[in-house]
Amino acid sequence: MKLECMTNPFDVGIPLKINRESKINHPDKIGWPDDFSEELRRKLAYLGTLKVIGRGQPVCYNTEDPGSICILTSGALKSQIFDAEGTYAILGFYLPGEIISLHTSPVPSLPYETIALSTCQLYILSTDALKPLLISHPEFFDFYHKVSQMALLDAYRRTILTGNLDSDQKIAFLLLNLYSRIKHQQEESTHFQLPMSRIEISQHLFLSPETVSRSFSKFQMKGLIQADRNEIYIKNQCGLFNVLSCQQECSPAIARPA
Repeated sequence: MKLECMTNPFDVGIPLKINRESKINHPDKIGWPDDFSEELRRKLAYLGTLKVIGRGQPVCYNTEDPGSICILTSGALKSQIFDAEGTYAILGFYLPGEIISLHTSPVPSLPYETIALSTCQLYILSTDALKPLLISHPEFFDFYHKVSQMALLDAYRRTILTGNLDSDQKIAFLLLNLYSRIKHQQEESTHFQLPMSRIEISQHLFLSPETVSRSFSKFQMKGLIQADRNEIYIKNQCGLFNVLSCQQECSPAIARPA
């Protein structure tokens, strides 16, 4: 399968633009879809609440109130699930503008939690506040339905990530996916900071920490990225795509994102 440079077909989320200058209860804090009416935006600002989560603390709200909408407005989160023996796998990472969860654990019989990687702020719309909006505002119902569909696509994406890719492809996927998501908030930057550690990356991708470090070093030697601990600069985006598609690498010239 040939992957087009400058485009990330694996980014299936619906990120919302976050206005860092606005207060959490201001209508412009979250960049909702353009078809949302001013009345709906005001209701969302009024009905939504703010919750601050300290680093290392669990986010409990989406299990206390399944079906609620929780949007990360600052910081980063990870979701993880434990097996019967107490070992765990990281299911995913959440960045500003992304919806954390609409439901409870994907496997109800296993412990599941979402943990703050740094101090975070959440916009929360409870189930009680959500229901009348879904009835009275068709555009919000369409949005909610689309988000639910994207959650299924994200599960499919994870199946591909864990089952069909080798270690270099997994790391290339992770970098391209995170970059495309971060770019929704930092449009002009080819530089970003990984919100997670190498160990957390290994737990997410089912790789050893040593394998993760080797792939990062290999990409840096080939001029695909520049990495200084968690500081990442994408130097050849097209080359990373070619790692995913098992093709020969592009020209060493820097491939600028679209």
